[in-house]
Amino acid sequence: MEIIFEPESPQTACFTCDHVLNRELPILLVSHDHDGDWQFMCGIQAHTMANAKIITYFEALELDPTLLELEILPVGHHALRSSKDDAWQIIPIKS
Repeated sequence: MEIIFEPESPQTACFTCDHVLNRELPILLVSHDHDGDWQFMCGIQAHTMANAKIITYFEALELDPTLLELEILPVGHHALRSSKDDAWQIIPIKS
């Protein structure tokens, strides 16, 4: 089966956290969920609903231009890194 990737619309709604949006912490976890949603998170595990924010895909790219490397991240996969200077590691999301 051939996987075809289409670029996201710049206006696609994406999830992030206030740590990323306020530029307090870098994006260390990217998730392209099974339902097609994108998440751009700082990697802290203890988020609450109060931390949740919605931004556009374009805004995420403005926060971190290295996200362009992940534009073809398949649905159902995560990209992780330990720091903003590390390379992205892509792994499938466990169901």
